[in-house]
Amino acid sequence: MSMTDLPNALMRKPTASFSTLAPNVHWARRMIRTSRWSFERRQIYDYELLYVQKGVIHATVGEESFTLPAGSLLYIPAKCYHSIRIESEVCVFGVHFDYFGEMTIAGDHDVVVKDYHARGENSYCVEPEFPEIGPLLHCSVYTAPPRIVPLLESIIEQFNAKMTGYELACRGLMLLVLHELLQSRNAPDGRIHPKYGQSIRRLAKRMETDYAEDWSNARVAVELNLHEDYAAKLFKETVGLPPSKYMQQVRHQEAKRILRETDYKLETVGKLVGYDDLHYFSRIFNKLEGISPGHYRKLTNIL
Repeated sequence: MSMTDLPNALMRKPTASFSTLAPNVHWARRMIRTSRWSFERRQIYDYELLYVQKGVIHATVGEESFTLPAGSLLYIPAKCYHSIRIESEVCVFGVHFDYFGEMTIAGDHDVVVKDYHARGENSYCVEPEFPEIGPLLHCSVYTAPPRIVPLLESIIEQFNAKMTGYELACRGLMLLVLHELLQSRNAPDGRIHPKYGQSIRRLAKRMETDYAEDWSNARVAVELNLHEDYAAKLFKETVGLPPSKYMQQVRHQEAKRILRETDYKLETVGKLVGYDDLHYFSRIFNKLEGISPGHYRKLTNIL
């Protein structure tokens, strides 16, 4: 979960209740960098969540420095000086947001502070303080809960499609992201098994790569050399989802990528991600996305 505390308060923190949160998304994008790249000591007017899907990034937030492998989530507060550096290929999801819907931007450049047109102290977005817990996000670095990844991807899709009502969709999805981080914060410290935790994480990474293979509970148990029921229990405690649900999420994200980037037949897409039966693939896709694979492809082709 968390790795370190955030820098000391840089922003005024108004006392708030959860019902007052109404986050706006200002910028959302999937970014791929294929060579050495960096930016040094910048500030932003709002807040950013940066999820590392692939590769490793090196970040400094305030006075703290981090190395973030795939699966890490970086939280960057408003006004806080920060820098990012990469040395090889990475893929990251970036989402800029506020907590109270207080900021409207005309373009990407509006979220980054530039000395020659800084808009003053009152232009920075504010971070809420909750009587029960203090700041909602109290750390710079998190291990991303599995449910957050598809939520961030959906925010990126909605924000860039800009179809009617996308602001409402982004706000609802952002509230779910914040809720997942709150639940992650409240998880018991002992949820990662001291003996099998790392083995399960390695296995989860294999499942993400070899998603077309059969990853039944029996297969997971064999890989971990544990009883089937116990293996499934430990997997859920470590990853946040049982093996079958985790694989549905992994296959769903890959199916969406293939639908966006190719013109393969739906039956072929299903087989590529591990579903031999087209009707079952369509049913699972519709359950997770709310629309059929064919409708999803049509919508993404409109962009």
